[in-house]
Parts: sequence; structure tokens; C-alpha cells
Amino acid sequence: MSDRKAYMKIYREKNKEYRKEYDKKWRKKNREYLNGCAKKYREENPERYMGCQNKYKKTEKGKATNQRGNFKRRAKYKEIINNLTAEEWLNILRQHNFKCAYCGKDLFDLFIKPERDHVIPISKGGNNIKENIVPTCHSCNAKKSDKVIILEEIVK
Repeated sequence: MSDRKAYMKIYREKNKEYRKEYDKKWRKKNREYLNGCAKKYREENPERYMGCQNKYKKTEKGKATNQRGNFKRRAKYKEIINNLTAEEWLNILRQHNFKCAYCGKDLFDLFIKPERDHVIPISKGGNNIKENIVPTCHSCNAKKSDKVIILEEIVK
């Protein structure tokens, strides 16, 4: 490592907060320039933005990955466990024979898309784990909202 690189590394470590504030102000002041650079890059590299990523996000695995990302963001603030994988979600669907856990509707009908319902809602301290997830249709998930419903009560 050259002397200049070593010096700059030490400088950045010592002045972390100052550099952070300076960079923040610079980005705010030069927002139009940065947006122009980003737009130019997207135009020159369309395959990175319009090709495989959008196709992947439409697959079941892509949807599960996106859902995990959303929960990761929420988990940072709520200290919840977030380890549901795409494979576990598919296993949950198989266990319930691809039917809604509450009303029994077939979830792979043309117009009914399966939704993940948290038995104990995240807002009430539930976690995003396979033991806390059941497949539901949209109407049942919307009716349940953030209530805690035990499946055994529904079956009776």
C-alpha cells in the first residue's frame, strides 16, 4: 500500500462522522447530477433493470425473496425472528393441500392467489417463521387483519 493510500485510510477512520455529514450534504446539493448519472447507467445497462430481475421477481422464489426482504426491514425495528424460506413456504402450502387455512378455498384457482398469514401478527409480537405462517386467500387474510386466531377454534 502506498503512503498516500495509507494516509487516506487513517484519515477516513479518524474523520468518519465529518465525512459522513460532508458526503450527505454533497449528495443533497448534487442530486440532479447523481440522478442523471444513474439514469444514464440504467439506459446503457437495460438488462440489469428490465430483464432478468423482473422475471425473477414474478417467480414464487422471487416473491418469497422479496417478501423476506420486506420483513428484514421491519425486523430491524421490531426485533423479530425472520427466517422463512421459499422452500418452507412451499412446504406449508403442501401441508395445507394448497387450500386456505380458514375457509378451505383452493388457492391455485385462476383468481385466488395464496397469501401468507401470521397466526400471531407481527404487530402483536409474532415472528416470520414457518410455525407462525398459514396460507390464506386474500379475503380471509383481510378479515383477520391483526387479530390472533387459533386454527383449532375455527375447525370446531
